[in-house]
Order: sequence, then structure tokens, then C-alpha cells
Amino acid sequence: MENQKLSMGRKLKMFREIFNMSQEELGKKLNVSDKTISAWENEERDISLQNAISIAKLFNIPKEYFVFNENLSKLDGDLRKKMLQYEDQQKQNYLVSQIILTCKCKLESDALPIKKEYLPKYDYETKKFVDYGIFDKDNILLILKSSKSIDDISKYKYSSEKLAKFNLLDIIERFNSETVELRDLKDCNNLNIFKQTLEKMKQRKYFKQGHLGEKVEVSSEKEIQVQLNEVLENLSSNLSRYYEIIVFLIDNGAYYEKQVGVGDDITIFKNVKDVSKTNLIYRIAKDSIS
Repeated sequence: MENQKLSMGRKLKMFREIFNMSQEELGKKLNVSDKTISAWENEERDISLQNAISIAKLFNIPKEYFVFNENLSKLDGDLRKKMLQYEDQQKQNYLVSQIILTCKCKLESDALPIKKEYLPKYDYETKKFVDYGIFDKDNILLILKSSKSIDDISKYKYSSEKLAKFNLLDIIERFNSETVELRDLKDCNNLNIFKQTLEKMKQRKYFKQGHLGEKVEVSSEKEIQVQLNEVLENLSSNLSRYYEIIVFLIDNGAYYEKQVGVGDDITIFKNVKDVSKTNLIYRIAKDSIS
């Protein structure tokens, strides 16, 4: 167990956090200030033998272990389990901090401003990412899971959807032009990006998972139709070029859908083209840009 080699300061921090104590709360129990606790934990000040004995008594651990890293076997079994869990979480926290640092380096290398909204955000209490900034979620989680080459900037990918949302269209063209999909552009205000993306999608191959788990190729036309309809339904109405994009989508085959019942008892429904709504929205959009 790596905890055997920890200094008293690091063990103090570990036990304080395991027992969910703040530095202020621990200081009151030991009759010292929270600044003293901080100095002990950061190894800026030595812990006296008398204080070390008081700490060991407070946490109900052998003083030989706390001071000399001896008699580890005398530690309570549940506490040892919590120590291992704490150690694993510390490793996880370190990896997360390295990922965020590397994301900063990635932004800097690509001449992007280092804004907090562009960076992943990790909640150390819930032990989860709460946001991934402009970076690809699956890519970040894969890097964290593998923990290999975590500081290799080239392995970090941007999210096309987030780039479009933040209007970072030059970054889409530089890094994501071959992978961006129409569904990524629901917050995009640049009609040229829509046009370029549609043309590139027509050249790609698309697959779905078959019944036996195998890859089955599907026509690009079918995939494009799905995405055209998806963007038409979810396009942000706050965009200044909203109506122009609506016209572009419908001109290229997008349409609104509605559910209709099938069968005598109408217990089964299927999606069909909503011609009336599609034509109405198209006329409104055309009128708005004329």
C-alpha cells in the first residue's frame, strides 16, 4: 500500500478528508488554527510528537503508524478500505487535473483564448465532469479511462457542436471539417458551414449495427435525411440567419414529421412527413428573407 510511505502531513490530510473534516474543524479539535493545519498538510511546518499523538488518538489510529509508518496491520479494516479508496480517488483527481491542464495547452497551441467556458469542468465532490467545454466528451472520457499519453495534445479532439455554438467556425474548418455532421450545427449561424458539411456528408460512408452486432452500411442519403430533419426540428431560433438556414434545409429535402396511427385500433404509430407544417414554415421563412 502506497500509504505506508506517506509523510505525516499527507496522512493528516488523508484522514481529515476521509473523516469529512474541514481544516477549521480539525484545528478546533486540536486547539490550533486552520492555518497551522494547512501548514502541516503542505509540509511547511513540522508536526510535533505531542500533536502527532493527539492526531492519532483523534482518528483512532496507531501512533506508530502515523509517526513512523509502522503497524499498518493494526489499522481498522474499514479504515484501510477507505484509505485505498482515497488513494484511488487522488490518482483520479491527478489525472483530471492533467487533462484540464493539457486542454489549456491545446487551446494555447491553436491560438484560442483560454476561457473557462472552453475548458472541461470537474466536480470533485460528485467525482464527475459537469461540462466538457469545447472538447469532445467521448474523447476526454477515453483519455481519462486509458490514462495513457494524457499530456499528448494531438490526442485531444474538439466537439463540432460546441465549436458551432461558440461560433468558432474557423476552428471547425481547421480541425473538424472532415468529421462535422449536420446535427452538430443546430446552434451554427454560418450558412456556408451548412453547405460545406452537407457536401462532405454525401461523400462519407455510414454504418449501423446489425442484428448480430456486425456493421451494416446504410446509404448516406438516408443518414443525411435523418440529420436534415433533426436540425430542422432543433435549429436555434436565436440565430440571425435562422430563416435562411430553414430555407436551405427544406430546399435540400428536410421536412417536419408528425405521428399517425396505423391499424384499426390505432395502437401503433409511425412518423410521416407533415406536408402542411413544412410548407407553412417554408413560406414564412421565404417571406422573412425577401
